Amino acid sequence: MEYLLSIIIPTKNRSNYLKGCLDSLIKLGDKDIEIVVQDNSDDNSQIVDYIKNIDHKNLKYYHCKDQLTQTENSELAVSNATGKYICYIGDDDSISNMLIEAVKLMNRYEIEALNCNMATFYWPDIVFNGTKLPFLSFDKTKLKIEKINSKEILYRYLRNGFQSIRFLPRTYHAVIARSILDKVKLKSGKIFPGPSPDMANAVACSLVVHNHIYINAPLIISGASYSSACGMGMRGAHKGSLKGVAQIANDVEEKWNKNIPKLWLGNTIWPESAVKALEAMGAGDFIEKMNWYAVYARMLLKYGEYRSYTMQFIHGIGYLRVFFDIISDVSNWLIDRVIYKIRFLRGSWYVNYQENLSLQEACEITNKYLEETGFYAEIMEIMARKVR
Repeated sequence: MEYLLSIIIPTKNRSNYLKGCLDSLIKLGDKDIEIVVQDNSDDNSQIVDYIKNIDHKNLKYYHCKDQLTQTENSELAVSNATGKYICYIGDDDSISNMLIEAVKLMNRYEIEALNCNMATFYWPDIVFNGTKLPFLSFDKTKLKIEKINSKEILYRYLRNGFQSIRFLPRTYHAVIARSILDKVKLKSGKIFPGPSPDMANAVACSLVVHNHIYINAPLIISGASYSSACGMGMRGAHKGSLKGVAQIANDVEEKWNKNIPKLWLGNTIWPESAVKALEAMGAGDFIEKMNWYAVYARMLLKYGEYRSYTMQFIHGIGYLRVFFDIISDVSNWLIDRVIYKIRFLRGSWYVNYQENLSLQEACEITNKYLEETGFYAEIMEIMARKVR
């Protein structure tokens, strides 16, 4: 049976979060979606016992004992999914009820890719490095649906050194048609042609997607837990040498692009993955438009301990370009902070949830907000008017 939507969850050694994720997804029912868990845990006994007690016929669980990279585990997850559309989430994430309704409209209007706003949820074990943030927050501004030109977005992100992924079409924290993933695999040999699955897939999809929309509603709940990449980044632990990083292939350092510092940082792994995806898709000419200085600027701003190493990549007029990129980054950060403060004071952000919540409670709050504000009716009206 082919389902409308497959929720895929590659996971490893994180059964405590995965159980919370599955608890929230099971509440959605099993008519239109399948849940595909691709587990590479060393010991999966806890999750196996948990699944035995779940009455959910569309939950599919696969376990591989062999040591896999994150990319390999993600490839397996997609291969085991049957949905017409695919949404890739982490084992500490979830989705709202409204995402399924949005995917039904994607199917009706032949939309290939959907990006959306997300509710941000911090698990109770998160450690904040600095200001404590609300455990649940999301944007509640007026609903807007936009058509996106994926190629234009790709060029924009080339100019910022692939330091962002937000509007790129992809399967991670977004929805993509299976037909697009098939095209990517046919062209590159992989669905995730790079060491970081999210960015590699996003860049590859950008080259083949035509019908792409963005909805500014919190349709996905993005979780951050202690041992997640986000959680490690918040306490300064998601950085270091490429050697010994279990989730990437052993030859990543050997094949690393010469223009990118060889460090395990979000700000380096994303551009590296983007470059590898462009090469795999036969679009190497795009790399000539890459702004390497944006990478260096972000590193100089964020990682003082790597400043001298980063400076080795900057020569001649590059110093001036890095300077302007640093000014741009700082200016954008200040503008974002001012906008955030204004919206906070006006009540435009849901920041009332300062207490610890479970993921399931976070989903219930988000679902209630979407239902009470009539988002689905608005989405149908706007889609019929603008997207056709």
